[in-house]
Parts: sequence; C-alpha cells; structure tokens
Amino acid sequence: MAGVEVLVANANGNPIVYIDRSSTPGIIIVSSNLDAFCHTFYDIDPAKRFLSNLLDWAEREAELLGRAVQKAPRIGAIYSGQGFQYELLTSDEFGPLLDIIYVSRLPLVDLMQFEVLLVLRESNQEMLKLSGDKLVQFLNSGRIIISFGEVTVDWLPGFNWFRHRVDEKSLRFVRPEHPFLEGLELSDVQWHCHGSFRAPSEADVLIKDGEGQDILFIDKRRFRGKLLATTLDPDVHVGFGSGLTKKFLWNSLRWAIREAETAGLVD
Repeated sequence: MAGVEVLVANANGNPIVYIDRSSTPGIIIVSSNLDAFCHTFYDIDPAKRFLSNLLDWAEREAELLGRAVQKAPRIGAIYSGQGFQYELLTSDEFGPLLDIIYVSRLPLVDLMQFEVLLVLRESNQEMLKLSGDKLVQFLNSGRIIISFGEVTVDWLPGFNWFRHRVDEKSLRFVRPEHPFLEGLELSDVQWHCHGSFRAPSEADVLIKDGEGQDILFIDKRRFRGKLLATTLDPDVHVGFGSGLTKKFLWNSLRWAIREAETAGLVD
C-alpha cells in the first residue's frame, strides 16, 4: 500500500501491523489478528508488552504532532464569496488550517503574516490582478502560492492559461517520483480540468493531458518562493461534499507546509 510503513507482515508479505501517515493529516496504526487488549486483560505477557510499547509510541507521536501544530505555517485562503469556498473554509477538516482572506480586502491585508496563500477556483481574478505586485512580492519573499482552476486574468507573470476541453482520463504523471505526487494514483487526479497551461520553461511540470498540455506545474526558479498552479479544482469538489478530491487537496497542503518548513519560514 502506497504511503504506509509496514511493521509486521505474514509469510505471504501481507501487512499485519502498519502505520499510515499519508491518507489523513494524522497518524493511523492498524493491526490485524492482534487483540492486545483482550490478552492483556488475561495477563498475557507478550500482549502486555505490545500494548505498553504501543501506548508509549502514541504518546511520543502525539508530543511531536503537538510541536508541529504549534509551529505550523499559516495558510491564508482567498475567499471570493462562492458557496463551495465557504463550505470548504468552514469545514471541520480543513477550516482549522486555513485563515480566510476576503478578496475585497486583499489590497489592505498584510500578506507577510502568512507563509502560504491558497487561491481557490472562481476567485475574483480582477481583484487578484489589482494586488499582483503584492503577490509577486509575497513570492519573492520566499513564500508559497497554490492556485486552483482557471486563470482568466494574468494576475501573476507567466500565467498562460487556455480554455479548452480536457479528457480527464488522458491525464498522466510526468514525474511520478516527485514528492507532491507521493501516495497519489492516476485515479486521484482524473476528474474534469478547467483548461490547461503553457507552463514557463523554468517550471517543473508534473501532470499533462493526452495532448501534452500542462495541467499542473511548480515554478520555483522565477521567484525566490514557489508557485504551484493546476487547472484541477479539488477545492470545489470538497466544498460540495465529495471525497473524490480530498486526497489531492491534502497532498497540496502537505506539500506547501513541507516547503515552508524546508525554506525556514517557520521558527
């Protein structure tokens, strides 16, 4: 299974105990055929040691997670009043991670209080354009922007977006080894796209369609920071209550958080 650490397997190589750190923002440990609680109740020593080790491990992991949460990068999400955006930004799962930035107040907001900006699909492109200099300054301070969906106004230099129908079944990974794609299958990205890009020549293209058009790229050379842009719209589907794109959305946020930490943006 992709993205898991197998601790114990049977003779056929099937996992008996494994740790999953990729399917959710937390950590799941799964065991099969090990009823440690029952055997501990009956005072079986191996079960008691297993349960004791498990609880010690969980306590250490909880402490590490607590430190990570305290130092987590701040993610500002630009809100333009769409219903799906509201549902996403106020959801129990994603809402606690995202600080809402009302697009009408974007020219007045100090963006440097954030390490990551999330530009949701159907954002007000004209308002983004008005704050284009601020967004470039944000990137050139070493910070990170994620953009979902179409880009009908070039609010950042180098956005070359084209409106055309994309066959989502033709999407392919150009660099499947890239950390952003860790744990993702093609089925996790094969939903409808909103056009395509012609990525800057300096950018790393990770996903293309069957016609060779760029669907997702990471630009880390033209700015001091990083821009991730894709015509996919995981935010829309999650906002409308679908779990289809949740894995992709989590990958996007995890990637940005790791990049912010690696760049030393978080103390």
